[in-house]
Amino acid sequence: MNHRLHNQLAAARVDELARRAAQQRPIAPSHRHVGRLPAWSAFILVAAIVGLALFASAAPSPLYADYAARWHFSTPMLTVVFATYAVGALSALLLVGRLSDDLGRRPLLAAGLVGLLVAMLLFALARSVEWLLAARLVQGVATGTVLSAAGAALLEFEPERDIAGQGW
Repeated sequence: MNHRLHNQLAAARVDELARRAAQQRPIAPSHRHVGRLPAWSAFILVAAIVGLALFASAAPSPLYADYAARWHFSTPMLTVVFATYAVGALSALLLVGRLSDDLGRRPLLAAGLVGLLVAMLLFALARSVEWLLAARLVQGVATGTVLSAAGAALLEFEPERDIAGQGW
């Protein structure tokens, strides 16, 4: 085979490999937009959602002593109330994590925020320790959902290193 033909075949093979790589992981320009937001704004918004979710998960904690005094439940039961959150959050992180890849980040972030709102309503309407357990479970699942989807979104929108090159 002559040298010129060999170089042409090699160049064609390189072009084919580059085309396949581009299809698998598109390269996005640094001025990329997500919907109407620039990627850096989306990053800040998602980071704020993470902060809100973590704040919401701790907000009712100071009220537990009042609830315990009002409904006469024990310190071990208070520990169960706290542990219920962990069970919900860990379950969501394990089970919901992959869904944000399949369904998208926005729907899961929205569902998690709605779940946090429902949990706050349950806390506000609580009439017994069972209500607290339900509220804490919903709160854990919602926080795990938000953190799972937000973690993936933050990696995508990180301003200096857009690893996925994809929007929401």
